[in-house]
Amino acid sequence: MVRTRRRDKKALIVGLEGCFCAVPITHVIETMRPLPVEPISGVPSFVQGISIIRGIPTPVVDLGAILGTPGERPERFVTLRVGDRQVALSVNAVVGVRDPRHNHDHRGAATAFAKSFERRSLKRLARSTSKC
Repeated sequence: MVRTRRRDKKALIVGLEGCFCAVPITHVIETMRPLPVEPISGVPSFVQGISIIRGIPTPVVDLGAILGTPGERPERFVTLRVGDRQVALSVNAVVGVRDPRHNHDHRGAATAFAKSFERRSLKRLARSTSKC
C-alpha cells in the first residue's frame, strides 16, 4: 500500500492589534522589514501602494484594513505568491509557523482565517491588485 502525503496545512501566524491571523504557508514567499511604499491612485483603500521587493514592483496590502483595523504602523511585510504575481501584506508581527488545527494558542481567528483565506481572498486579492 502506498501512502500519499496529505496537503501541508501549516500556516504563518501574523499578529494585528488584538488578533492573530493565519496565512497558508504554501503562499508565503518571505517575511521582511517594511520597505518604502509609493502610494498610487485608483486602487482599493486597503492597497497602501507599490513597493519594490527584490526588483519586482509589488502591491502592498494593509491586512488590518481588510479586517477592519486600519491605520496601524506595519512592523513586517509578508510577501505572498498569488497566482503568477506577488503581493505583500503589511502586518504588526510575525509569530511563527504553526498548524492552526492543532495549535491552541492561536486557534480561534487563525483557523477561521486560514480556511477562508485560500478559498476566497487570494482570488479577490489578485483581482483587486491587478491595476497595480
